[in-house]
Amino acid sequence: MLQQLCAPTFLALLLLLLPACRGPEPERFPVFEDFVTHPEAARVSGAAELPTTVYCGDETRYGWVLEDGAQLVLPLPADRAVGDAAAFQLRVSGCLSHPSQDQDLEGGPWRISAPVEGDGAGAATLTVASSWRSAPEEHDLVDLNADPAWWQRDWVLTPPQGAEPAMTLTVRLPAERKLNLSDLYLEYLAPVPAFGEEEAADEGAPPQVLFLSLDTLREDGLSILGGPWETPHLDRLAREGELWTPHYAAATWTKPSHATLLTGYPPQIYGGKEGELDPRVPTLAERLRAAGFATRGLTYDCVWLDPRFGFGRGFEQYESRRWGLDQAVRETANWITLHRSQPFFFFLHTFEPHSDFHRLPYEAPGISRETVAQRWGLYDYGCTRGFCGSARLARMSDGRMRPRQREDEALPALYGAGVTAMDAEVGQLLDHLRALGIYDDLLIVVTSDHGESLLEQGRVLHGNPWNEVLRVPLIIKWPGGGHAGVRRDQVSSALDVVPTILDALGLPHDDLSGVPLHRRRPDRPAFAGIQWSIVVQENLKGVYDPQADRWSLFDLATDPAEEHDLAAQHPEHIRHLGQLLQNYRRDSQRRLDAAGDLRRRSEQEGLTPEERERLRSLGYLGDSG
Repeated sequence: MLQQLCAPTFLALLLLLLPACRGPEPERFPVFEDFVTHPEAARVSGAAELPTTVYCGDETRYGWVLEDGAQLVLPLPADRAVGDAAAFQLRVSGCLSHPSQDQDLEGGPWRISAPVEGDGAGAATLTVASSWRSAPEEHDLVDLNADPAWWQRDWVLTPPQGAEPAMTLTVRLPAERKLNLSDLYLEYLAPVPAFGEEEAADEGAPPQVLFLSLDTLREDGLSILGGPWETPHLDRLAREGELWTPHYAAATWTKPSHATLLTGYPPQIYGGKEGELDPRVPTLAERLRAAGFATRGLTYDCVWLDPRFGFGRGFEQYESRRWGLDQAVRETANWITLHRSQPFFFFLHTFEPHSDFHRLPYEAPGISRETVAQRWGLYDYGCTRGFCGSARLARMSDGRMRPRQREDEALPALYGAGVTAMDAEVGQLLDHLRALGIYDDLLIVVTSDHGESLLEQGRVLHGNPWNEVLRVPLIIKWPGGGHAGVRRDQVSSALDVVPTILDALGLPHDDLSGVPLHRRRPDRPAFAGIQWSIVVQENLKGVYDPQADRWSLFDLATDPAEEHDLAAQHPEHIRHLGQLLQNYRRDSQRRLDAAGDLRRRSEQEGLTPEERERLRSLGYLGDSG
């Protein structure tokens, strides 16, 4: 099988694989070669360090840090699109650092030049199709003084036949300045063989799953669910899929919530802040890999999803990176392009629109302290008494700092700008899937681990039991367009997501407490929480605080903002919700004990073939089990 024979690296793919791996000329697809996320592909001199997280222009990105005189030599693949079409597009995005982020940019001029050199007797000149070029016969200049924040430039490159040129980027900077490059990648059409395409040729479209976890996206983050911010791409996905509302996350912060999203078990299996997932529990990736799926996980390195906590179990490749979402989208697109003809499961976690940790509490392209000052009169916004970004919000949340005047307007707008930027990047990925021709047959699941408080009830961030944190979007785009445009207005739970995926693929899930969504009764309760225990049944919501040994009760039909506690008036509802919670806890423990028994049995000798097949289908045995 091609995958076993060649196992190509990213660079090998983009150089179109080794000659020994090539078969008949395959169809061409758009691919990306990213010299930031895969720095080994470029020859670099004068870099302050390898690509890292950089802060510039009031925005955090991941990129190269280059000093004066730095050079980057980028190989251009010899194989390219044919005919009159341009072979490559090179994108470069950068920001000039300043000795102090609190001062304005000054000085200059400085520039990044991009002469192109070829192998052989003479240099090959690549034409740059751009209206701003100033000296095309020698090089093209980007005047950094004209763009004090992050800028972006594109070159359309048409190499001459018979040449294998390299592009060299040379940086010239004034004293005490460094250049941060967040985008440095090629996009071009390449003949990309697909893994498993011979086996899949006569079997129709293989089952394929794309699971997107959009961190910190509250339910009304989507305009189709009533949000004030523009999300055209996710709205379109919702119209082409099925939308479930209200949908409740399993917990109010990242780690336990993802424990449920990636296993289907209650969030209590998360292992605490320092521990790993309960080893008795099979992950969704383990189940799908045992069923023959290629599995890949790519998460933002927010600590909580680190593979040391067990989240990588079952993934053939699992990475936790500090890449920007645009960079993660390109990596995802490349992997899916290569695996487009075989069953696969790709899990992509984003960190947008989560709060940020530098100066502004939320970041997005085009948002700066200057724009905040102009719109809301909040000058020098983002820090108070040395606490900035998320740290300042945390102190506001526990009452040690007060919101500034008009901050109740600024915070939602800043958060919403991050939501819109995230939507645009997700749209790029969905467009790529459409271009590949696999979008229609994909099972796409989009949800979030939790939402965000934006000064409702005086709270910010998350980690509290209110609905702006617990209610998140759930979109399922079914293969073949089933249930397109349907909105299900009934309570659903994150515990139902994994059973829904397994049921759609014809795989067993009876060890899980959740149910496939289409089998969910309207009166079935949803459960959530770690610090608190939350029970929601239709319009009733109960919150149990174990430290105070106290219940709160809300009627969401008449009190959606959860401002009126009805616990004292309706003790019968508290008794009912309390009984539901006890039953849920007993059932969860029983299922966890059963999972432990299965795991232990899988490690013992003497299993019958039927038992081994059953365990393998549940993810307890690998291919060699």
